[in-house]
Amino acid sequence: MKVSLIISFNSEISLLIENINILSKVMDKIVIVDNNSVNKKDLIEIENSYSKVKIIFLESNFGIAKATNVGFDYLSEISDWILVLDQDSILDIKDIDVLYSFVDRDNFNSLGMITPRYLERNELHDHFGDENISEWQFVDYPIASGSLVSVKAWKFVGGYDDDLFIDRVDDDFDLRIRNVGYLIIQANHATINHAIGQIKVVHFFNKNIKVYNHNAFRKYYQSRNNIIFAKKHGGLLKAWVRNIVLLCKTVLFEQEKMTKFKSIFKGIKDGIKYSM
Repeated sequence: MKVSLIISFNSEISLLIENINILSKVMDKIVIVDNNSVNKKDLIEIENSYSKVKIIFLESNFGIAKATNVGFDYLSEISDWILVLDQDSILDIKDIDVLYSFVDRDNFNSLGMITPRYLERNELHDHFGDENISEWQFVDYPIASGSLVSVKAWKFVGGYDDDLFIDRVDDDFDLRIRNVGYLIIQANHATINHAIGQIKVVHFFNKNIKVYNHNAFRKYYQSRNNIIFAKKHGGLLKAWVRNIVLLCKTVLFEQEKMTKFKSIFKGIKDGIKYSM
C-alpha cells in the first residue's frame, strides 16, 4: 500500500490542495498531521472532500518531529514505506514513481531512505545536462520532505527526536539510521521543489552568500539544536562555527536583527543547559 504523510502548520490551503490532488492519483492513503493550525475549518473541509485523506489534529504545536512520529505511528500499521512531505513541498507523479522504483531492488540491502534531488523554489535552476547524471547516489543528510522512509528503519532507531522540535530533526534521524547500517540514497531522476525560508543571495566581498531570513522562532531552534546535535553526535567546534555564522548572517543581512540575535543567544544558552 502506498501512503503519504504531510505535516501542516497554518498551511497555505491552495498549495496543500495542489499537493493532495497529485498524491490522490497514486496514493492509497494520505495522512495530514496538523500542529494546531488556525485554519482548522479549511482542513476539515479538505478531509470531507477527499476520501483518501485522514487528518490528525494535535492540540498544540508539538513541532515537526513529534507530528512526524504521530503520523508514522498511524501509517506504520498499513505500510512498510511512508512518503513524507512538508506542507510547502510538491512532488510530481513521475517523481513519486521514480522513488518507489528503488523499493525491493535486489542490489540494495538495508535501505532506509530514498530521497529526490532538491530544487529550492526561490532560486532559478538550469537543468541542462540532467539526463547525463547517474541514476542514484549515496547521500548523508537529506531533508525528510519528499523522501520515502522505511518504517523498519524508523522503528529501529526509535523514531524522530521529539526534543529537537524542528531544526536538525532530519540531520539527527539521518545520522542515527546510517549509524545502525541503513543506507540513504538520492534518486537523481526524481526532483522536488522545496522552500527553505525566504532565501536571498547577497554579494559580500565578491562572494555570493545565501541568507534564509528565518524568523526569530526558527533562529532559536537552529542555534539550540546545533549544540544539542553536537552533544548527541560529537562536533562541538562545528556547532559553534555554525552558530557564529548564523549570528553573522543575521546581524549583517537580515531585518529584525536584535530580536533574532536575542533568540539565537537564548537558543545557545538552552542548548548548553540541555541534559542528555
